[in-house]
Amino acid sequence: MTHADYRDMLVAIAGAAGALTGLLFVALPVAPRRDPTPGPRIIRQVRAGAALLAFTNAVAVSLFGLVPQTNVGYPSVTLGVIGLFFTAASIRSVASSGATHRSPASAAAAC
Repeated sequence: MTHADYRDMLVAIAGAAGALTGLLFVALPVAPRRDPTPGPRIIRQVRAGAALLAFTNAVAVSLFGLVPQTNVGYPSVTLGVIGLFFTAASIRSVASSGATHRSPASAAAAC
């Protein structure tokens, strides 16, 4: 259960994260197909996925916090575990891609 003083902050977080999620959905389809920056494409895909996950996690936790008589801890832990699985899958994708010429540890650190 959240304190009433945090209501305005949670509304602001949910609004900002929702707006940024919408902008990300607009920006991804209109992005140029050929990026002038060097580097593997998988890194850009992982970054876009991480941004989307971060914004949707912020929206979800904020909205759960605004529901009266709800414990925010359970959704937060669940979304944290999902974030850990996403991180592990991202590291695996970057490490197994043939586009990286560096060691897997340094390629994962570039994300």
